[in-house]
Amino acid sequence: MKSENQITHEGVILSSGPDSVTVMISQNVSCAGCQASGVCNLNDRNNKILKIDGNYNLKPGSKVIVTVNLSHGYLAVFLGYVMPFVILIASLLVTISMSLGELAAGLISLGITSFYYILLFLFRKHVSKKFSFSLKTL
Repeated sequence: MKSENQITHEGVILSSGPDSVTVMISQNVSCAGCQASGVCNLNDRNNKILKIDGNYNLKPGSKVIVTVNLSHGYLAVFLGYVMPFVILIASLLVTISMSLGELAAGLISLGITSFYYILLFLFRKHVSKKFSFSLKTL
């Protein structure tokens, strides 16, 4: 029973600990019918590995369904694609209006966008707390 406001993927438990499990998600046929397939990074590779916090008491090799709210998917798209694009365009417009030249404006804009990604990387633990995955056994 798939809810319209959730993204689900089938996966296999790689390892299980007292406070987290590691799940390998394989791209499957259901990706073709998913509304988020155009922006989902799972389409880029065959396998994706997730560390999911929680005590699930599952054995390695168990098949599970990983679920995340659609709103969390939109947040990930916003942080990973929309925000950097807005930063890139805004910084490009500002630097061009300062008459720095196109090459300098482009390089500065790329530098500012790179700085955003570095900040996102440095605060990845804080950002990851905003995303909550849940598991269901098959």
